[in-house]
Amino acid sequence: GTQVISLNGVGVAQIKQALLPYVPADGGSNNSRQAFLNTYGFDFQPDLFDVLYPMVFAVQDTTVTAVVQLPGAAQQRQTLQLPLMRLEQRAKLLGANSGGSFFEGGTKVINGFPTHPNNLWQYSTSTFNTMTQQNGQTLSASGKVGIITLNTYVIYGKGSIDFDYKDWLANTFKKIKQDNIEYLVIDQRLNSGGNDEILDELLTYFDIDRIVINNRVAKTRYLTFPESLKPYCRTWGQDEPWFYNLSNEQGPDAYGYYTFPEEMQMDRKNRKKKNMFTGQTFMLTSGRNVSLAYYAALAAQKYGFATTVGQETGGNLQGINGGNLMFMQLPNSGIEVDFPVMGDFNTQDVGNMGVAPYHTVTPTIKQFKAGVDAEMAFVIDLIAKSQY
Repeated sequence: GTQVISLNGVGVAQIKQALLPYVPADGGSNNSRQAFLNTYGFDFQPDLFDVLYPMVFAVQDTTVTAVVQLPGAAQQRQTLQLPLMRLEQRAKLLGANSGGSFFEGGTKVINGFPTHPNNLWQYSTSTFNTMTQQNGQTLSASGKVGIITLNTYVIYGKGSIDFDYKDWLANTFKKIKQDNIEYLVIDQRLNSGGNDEILDELLTYFDIDRIVINNRVAKTRYLTFPESLKPYCRTWGQDEPWFYNLSNEQGPDAYGYYTFPEEMQMDRKNRKKKNMFTGQTFMLTSGRNVSLAYYAALAAQKYGFATTVGQETGGNLQGINGGNLMFMQLPNSGIEVDFPVMGDFNTQDVGNMGVAPYHTVTPTIKQFKAGVDAEMAFVIDLIAKSQY
């Protein structure tokens, strides 16, 4: 419950406003930018605040002066000198302070605090029993909920999971059936995207007949990738990406874009699995859901296999530019510059926004202090009300 008031004499609100322009996002909404300024402390996935704050505010000392407000009715304030530390040091400290440890998939997890990208995928179950009074009657509800946590979809490169995601999903949905799960929650609140293959596989475990995409078109600004840049570039799992040569594209159009509509078009049968889940499903979303996580939320609403709960996602209904990326490492500084090679444009007239959840839930400070998972609590309440 301790609240940070200022760092090095600058108020938190002022710090946030100064950093927001440097946070990447699709479209004009700041919802995603604000979500990405949150810090979680994983040593395998640097947070943007760690990168931007010392540059924008020219941090040069080995300590930061923080004014904090302590929890409690007195609301006392203290001034602290906080030593700077490396990602690995902070992750170790956060893990040690969160309690005991166990092993998940052969990788150490410290009381739920991830120490490897593999830990961002988990399956657990929870039971609930609630009672309420209505019109002089006592009504009760109970059930068993399966929770699939999918906080990354990355399977190539830095920060990727290194197990077979198809086997993991197969084993998990088999376990869901064995556990007689009535309600399923897909928690992707910390997920900022990854590779399309995972969403394709996930959809096969739900009762969706066909996967249809007919309102998107891919566009680029080039036909052939410059030879001079190739030695410094890489992308996901490909030595010679297919998009190095796009000479068969159509265009350019009046705006200078080359298009290839077939890249974003799809109409195919969904390969439904025998262990597909047919109960009630919920998907927890947040502003961190960009790229494939944005598409997952979009698919949940389009095909109706899950009720979305949480905050508006990142991404943008008008289109995003995260379909294919190149990672260019500058030869002298070693700095990596990531840039998209194409954009995904919506052919329909839609809003400049991400996917708005069916139920918007904004956690309160009171809930945070009490350790209440606001979105999960809302889902349980929805389930209970459906039983009364």
